[in-house]
Amino acid sequence: MHARVFVILAVLVLAGLSTGCGTGNTDGGTFPNAATLVQVLITPSNATVQSPGTVQFAATAVYSDGTSAPAVFTAVTWSSSSTSVATISSNGLATGGSVPVVPTFSTVISATYLGVTGITNLTVTPATGTVQEFSNGITTGAQPGGIARGDDGNLWFTDFTGNRVGFITTAGAVTLFSSGITAGANPAGIAAGSDGNLWFTEFTGNRIGRITTAGVVTEFSTGITAGSQPSGITSGPDGNLWFTESAGNRIGVIVP
Repeated sequence: MHARVFVILAVLVLAGLSTGCGTGNTDGGTFPNAATLVQVLITPSNATVQSPGTVQFAATAVYSDGTSAPAVFTAVTWSSSSTSVATISSNGLATGGSVPVVPTFSTVISATYLGVTGITNLTVTPATGTVQEFSNGITTGAQPGGIARGDDGNLWFTDFTGNRVGFITTAGAVTLFSSGITAGANPAGIAAGSDGNLWFTEFTGNRIGRITTAGVVTEFSTGITAGSQPSGITSGPDGNLWFTESAGNRIGVIVP
């Protein structure tokens, strides 16, 4: 009887020792299958922040047995590939830097833990009120006047003194058109029409002009009183173009 009890106790002790033993990892946990660190995940992934805002990143350690755990923050080394776009502190807090409106700026955020590195992207958008100016492609002394969004995704504008109509892409590339615009017409206001074209006023030319997104210009003068000086123009709820006559003291409408 006593021998049998002794055998049972020995089995229980051995079972307890086997379940309590394991190969430890550097996080202080136990992994019976000798799990190793295989990946570091960073959250949030591919974040966006408006300058000078901040983003708190965290690193998660992923092991070969499929388990994961938060990386010990004191053992994580954080870095930013472009510190002018964003900096990051030793505890993973990223701060957006001063960036222009275009182009879009981003940096690669890295977290290295026990020799394994994880990465993610951080995009930084400019602070509210940030101004960026463009002059390349605009003729000196052109005096840009009106501006409107075209159906082609570009911004169309008038060159009052330059006597041209042009567009600028959201990347800042400028294209100008002068063919078909009467000399000295002084394009002023501009608006997108319901027909997909851009319509503009000719302040001195006393006409309304239409320009396609390919740059083909047509001028209209019939019905506009001489010396009226058409200036502002906008698309109306009726689908027509409405314009002001500065000297004529009238409001005009033209059908696209």
